[in-house]
Amino acid sequence: MHYKALFYAFGADDKGSLKLPDTTNLFIEKLERKGFILDYEYKIKLLQIERPESSINLALCFKPVFSSMPVAYFIEFFDKNK
Repeated sequence: MHYKALFYAFGADDKGSLKLPDTTNLFIEKLERKGFILDYEYKIKLLQIERPESSINLALCFKPVFSSMPVAYFIEFFDKNK
């Protein structure tokens, strides 16, 4: 479900790989603009890293902890998974 939320927020490149932003701040901003609200402690952990791409950071980014998600995400998610 986390991965699907990220796919919803960021989309995929031509190869089908998730398009994560270059910096952690952009990662957080894009999620928040889409209506996802990150858990405070998770957000603090994210802010301690600069770039999402390295393997340890990527694992952290692929399993975000949300305090809430946008309603549109749930509608789209459950419509696709009936």
